[in-house]
Amino acid sequence: MGGIWALVAIGFVAGAGVGSLAEYGIHILMHRRVILSRTHFNHHREPEGENVLKQFVYYVLGGIGPASLVAFGLFWIGALPAGVGFLAGAIAWAGWVAYAHTLQHERPELVFWMKRPVHHLHHEHGMGEHNFGLSVDWWDRVFGTYKPMPFDRGPVRFSLRDLLRIRWF
Repeated sequence: MGGIWALVAIGFVAGAGVGSLAEYGIHILMHRRVILSRTHFNHHREPEGENVLKQFVYYVLGGIGPASLVAFGLFWIGALPAGVGFLAGAIAWAGWVAYAHTLQHERPELVFWMKRPVHHLHHEHGMGEHNFGLSVDWWDRVFGTYKPMPFDRGPVRFSLRDLLRIRWF
């Protein structure tokens, strides 16, 4: 039984990892006008219409096909638990990105897990070539698209309640 849960956990981490890379890569493709260029242009013009649920649905619908193919492939080779874990990891990452993206638009000073809220800065400074991460900055750092910009978080004290005060619906 322990081996099954190990496969689920490995699949989950792999799904979340692929989700994080997809978050970065898809954002670049939007800026290169390969996919959803009009929608993305409107998002840069009017980002206030976003909420966690709406984004989560977009991310899941956009990623469920590829994630399902990976899960099916793992099932086909006899690693169903890894496939289930992969799908769960990809969906969990979609939820995380939807939350982090909304937080960066509404309360960027609360993005405590990064030194600078890169997506907020991406919008604030009109960056079309830098800071493509929505929830994390590590792929920007790995691929050389990270650009540190000044950000004064100020003396912020916050609670879990503050982190949850964003548009969910």
